[in-house]
Amino acid sequence: MAFHNGPNSLGLPLSKEIQQQHENEVTVAQRVCDQVTTSTILPQAVPHSVQAVIINSVFSTYRGTTTPLSPFDAAVVNSFKAQCTEEIGRLVEEKAHIQSKIFDLCSELGALCLTLKQKKDQLDDARSLQVPIRCVPPEILNKIFEMCLPSDRKMNSRVAPLLLCQVSRQWREVATRNPMLWDSVSVDVPKNLNERSLEACSQFFSMVLERSRGMPITFEIRHSRTPAYPQSIHLSSLLDSYSQLFPQCRDLDVWSPSPGWLHCLAELVPTARTFASLNHLSLAIKHRIYRDFTLFKITPKLNALKLDVQGSGNISKIVLPCSQLEKVNYQVSLGDQDSVNQAFAEWRHFLRRCENLRQFEATFNSGRHLAFDDTADFPTVSSTFDNLTSLYFGFQLSGSIDMILKYLRMPSLKDFGIRAIESVCRISLSTIQPPPRSTMSFDFSNLLPSFHSLQSLSLLSVSIPDADIFPMFLLMPLLRSLSFLNFNLGGPPHLRRIPEDTTLVRELTRKTSDLLREPLLPNLVRLELSYPYHRDKHPAAMDSYILMVQARCELNAKNNVIDFDDQHTHFHLTMNFSQDIIPDLDVALIVSNLQVINTDDYHAHFEHRLVDDLYEYAV
Repeated sequence: MAFHNGPNSLGLPLSKEIQQQHENEVTVAQRVCDQVTTSTILPQAVPHSVQAVIINSVFSTYRGTTTPLSPFDAAVVNSFKAQCTEEIGRLVEEKAHIQSKIFDLCSELGALCLTLKQKKDQLDDARSLQVPIRCVPPEILNKIFEMCLPSDRKMNSRVAPLLLCQVSRQWREVATRNPMLWDSVSVDVPKNLNERSLEACSQFFSMVLERSRGMPITFEIRHSRTPAYPQSIHLSSLLDSYSQLFPQCRDLDVWSPSPGWLHCLAELVPTARTFASLNHLSLAIKHRIYRDFTLFKITPKLNALKLDVQGSGNISKIVLPCSQLEKVNYQVSLGDQDSVNQAFAEWRHFLRRCENLRQFEATFNSGRHLAFDDTADFPTVSSTFDNLTSLYFGFQLSGSIDMILKYLRMPSLKDFGIRAIESVCRISLSTIQPPPRSTMSFDFSNLLPSFHSLQSLSLLSVSIPDADIFPMFLLMPLLRSLSFLNFNLGGPPHLRRIPEDTTLVRELTRKTSDLLREPLLPNLVRLELSYPYHRDKHPAAMDSYILMVQARCELNAKNNVIDFDDQHTHFHLTMNFSQDIIPDLDVALIVSNLQVINTDDYHAHFEHRLVDDLYEYAV
């Protein structure tokens, strides 16, 4: 029986005669019946399947132990290492060969893709030569370009006209040669100013001047962001760049919310040429003015002005050629520390200086509904404005405003309107008992001397007693257009914010044959109302409006009263619906029923608008 010293991976009965002659060769001597047999084992010559079993047996035997390898197992491991090294070399060569082939194929693919793109580009170029737009004459292309201009006219590379210049050489030539594309510029003062941005602004305005070819320019300057720089020298340099356009400006809109920007505007000294072409000026100043603001003193062609000023005491410091103004939009926002009486005194003084005024719109805003003190001394001198034809007021105040309006004389007045902002104004023909100072109010009789030729009247967010409706409108027989939003402040609390027009609609529905007196507003052709929505009234209200339109059409046809803009229509009814109050389904139902007004039998026109909960802005 053979014996062995120490373990081996095959578990063979080996004896001491086992000798290692080579690291990959093992000689085994075995004694059987006193005869010794020797054999040489070459591990690498073993079939692969057997080698796998042997090497796995070696790994499982020695892994995790510190036992040294037996000569046979060492030979097996050495043989396995040699085989692995040889196999790795072969695989590396094969990998390199495949990579070389892939690189060659990628190069061919890249060349193919490039050729394909070039052919597609050539095809697109060939097709572009035959597109219809290339056949459009330049004069038609100019009209198309003019219709592409954005409403705000802020110039950048993503909108017309600068975008049009990037399409093709032909489009660029057409766009740069059309001065109408460059006659309106809207800019926002940059948040961060430096030498580079100032130079870019200067070059931009030079380009606008060149391409506008001397046409009058509309220029809007906004300063809507807080600047990140404290130095006013940058603003002054920027204003110098803007001033390149001033001599060519026909319309100028300047909005200044920052003291630094206001200071720079006040420091600019104009010449006789600076605003020689200015017709319309819009100026918004949101900070207190501490000295005379003379920038627009020399404006020989200025006839339209829009002022938006913060606080009382500022208007008197703005020097303007008031005597030549024909159209003014006057807005004042009052804070807690401002004087309402002072603001109205300034307004009266400004108004008296506008000798040739034709249209005037004034808005007085106050966040806390400041009250006018009618007990304080106030100028009682009457002012007559012979040329004034249009006057509109908006008030966010409380208290009586009779002292403001009673001394105005406007013999040529055609259009008048008053609106209470976020409140309701009480209007009456004769004030027997003064209303509370918590609401705004005035006596309508103070203005009636100026209303004998009135043709358009707008009374919005007002409260007029039913007893005053007929006598009030009876004094305006020439009235052709009426906008009416009335509330009943004397009714139940849950109905006080619902429009109330029952009395007016009833009086307008009466026919001449039903009355011993003259019909109300015999020349009325346009009426704008707000729908009185609540569950009990709105179904019946639809029929009352239809009957009213029918009666007015018959009356106007009999008296040959027609709409000057549409001579085939005898009456226009516009109905406002508060989308925040009236459900969409009810709006659709009401509008559907009122559409009968648009049939040929009535010779009338009905339209509707969706407004917000304050009945102010169309949705």
